[in-house]
Amino acid sequence: MRGVHRAIAATAALLTALTAAGGVDETGELPPILLLPQAGSYVGPRAEPGPTITHQYLLDDDENVPPIYRYAGAVDGG
Repeated sequence: MRGVHRAIAATAALLTALTAAGGVDETGELPPILLLPQAGSYVGPRAEPGPTITHQYLLDDDENVPPIYRYAGAVDGG
C-alpha cells in the first residue's frame, strides 16, 4: 500500500510542478524542464529542517504517450 501512496504523492508533485511551470504553452506543448522542490523535516538531532533541495526533470525526447519526464539530478544551490 505504501507504493500506491508514493505514486499518488509523486503524481500530485508532478501536477503541482506543471501548474507552477504554467502547464502547457499556447501551442499545447509541455514545458521541457520541471523543477520540483523537496523540503521536509526529519526526526533527529537537528532543531531545524534542512534546506530545500530542487530536483530537475527533463521531458523525454521520444513521442511517448503519456509524456515521460526523466530525473536529471539535483540543481546546484538548491
